[in-house]
Amino acid sequence: MPRDSRLERRLAALEQAYASDAMGPSGGGDGHGERRRFLSAVLRACGHVRRQPVDSPPWRYEVGKLKALEPLELGAYVAALRMLEHPDEPEAPKLLDSDARLERMIDLATSLKASHS
Repeated sequence: MPRDSRLERRLAALEQAYASDAMGPSGGGDGHGERRRFLSAVLRACGHVRRQPVDSPPWRYEVGKLKALEPLELGAYVAALRMLEHPDEPEAPKLLDSDARLERMIDLATSLKASHS
């Protein structure tokens, strides 16, 4: 199967999962914007982490900088580090407070990586 069609199927499955999660049991769209912002933040974090070797120090990814991030942004970095199998991945989740909603979004975002493997 061509790589593009596999990618399209995985993206469609991820969009469907986000849409069904956003609808929730009440049928409303509460939280949909937050999930979209989270997924965008995960993609930005992936790019930032992958550029680590070439970025200059003030802009370079460093695990110590994660402490200053808001929970949603920090969760995006946790997901990105997990997806990239980065050596900092075990350390980053320790910075998160227990938040089931955020953990669900991290799991949902990282499921894309799992379906790719």
